[in-house]
Amino acid sequence: MKILFLITEDWAFISHRLHLAKYAKKMGHKVAVLCKINNGCSEINSTEINLYSWNISRKSYNIFREFRTIRDTQNTLNDFSPDIIHAVGLKPVIYSFVASILTGSRNRVLALGGLGYLFSSKSLKAFFLLPFIKLAYKISFSFRNTILILQNNDDKKIILENQLINKSRIRIIKGAGVEENKFVPTLENEKDLKVLFPARMLWDKGIMEFVEIARKIKILNIDVTFILSGARDTHNPECVPLEKINEWVEDGLVEWLGHCENMSKIYSDVNIVCLPSYREGLPKSLLEACSCSRPVVAFDVPGCREVVVDGFNGFLVPFGDVEKMFQRVLQLLKSSALRKKMGLNGRKKILNEFSSASINKEVVNVWKELYSRN
Repeated sequence: MKILFLITEDWAFISHRLHLAKYAKKMGHKVAVLCKINNGCSEINSTEINLYSWNISRKSYNIFREFRTIRDTQNTLNDFSPDIIHAVGLKPVIYSFVASILTGSRNRVLALGGLGYLFSSKSLKAFFLLPFIKLAYKISFSFRNTILILQNNDDKKIILENQLINKSRIRIIKGAGVEENKFVPTLENEKDLKVLFPARMLWDKGIMEFVEIARKIKILNIDVTFILSGARDTHNPECVPLEKINEWVEDGLVEWLGHCENMSKIYSDVNIVCLPSYREGLPKSLLEACSCSRPVVAFDVPGCREVVVDGFNGFLVPFGDVEKMFQRVLQLLKSSALRKKMGLNGRKKILNEFSSASINKEVVNVWKELYSRN
């Protein structure tokens, strides 16, 4: 088969889909990716995966730029002529539909890492945009030769309640998988305690709640470092202003590492991972943390509850209950035995449910299912 990935950013492809693309090539399939090229050109080219440059912006609503994006998509489909389009995210899903109409109907696998901030945000902007997004999804899902991959049953319930696609064309695959040989367990440093927030600097990732927990811990004069690891995503409406991050750093509440290439090393340097996200598809950061045998504290929300079993490999806290989350983080800080026990349980859960090998096979089986219908 010839597989074409449509994904907005090269870093997102490298982080979440590159191991799948490598697996597909190893299985004898031809693979290409259409994405915006930032700094990942050499890494993708080194794998001999065909790389097409995409003039796309997640933030843009400029109709002329959007037409250019559609033209890029159409040209790539004509040039590579894929058997399967694997589109990841809102705009790739929509543009794969439009370009397929222009070039002839194609088999499409549509992957949503989550339903996005519009489905969780209570902002006025989200209120007005959501009906249009639902309509765009409904139209984009309409081809019969389309399969939708979701990462959790909460998102599936919302999709079905809104009658966006027939139930028979939905598949649940638990995230992008974890390279368990890359994210490996390590002994923690019990003398230099650290709590990590591994996510982009977005309000709806729970960064304000994380900082508030850091503030509460600091008041107790406990010697622990709270670390932010992730880039600012200026194309996302939830992006935290740089001035605010700098203010937290200057106040001594957190350290900010920015974007980190070697996340396995970051996890090995910390003791606890805390992600108070408001909603996820299935957070890769939590999967990686568990694979590195680190206990996790998160809100009991879609996506996070698929990874964390309360009291087993971490703690799930009722959404919005910062005080309870603070108490759970404090409990872990005070007990190295509990951290070790939960860390070992997390590693077992990854090997049993979320290894990249098993997830890759599930995705390839979806491709084969569509391809066999021709």
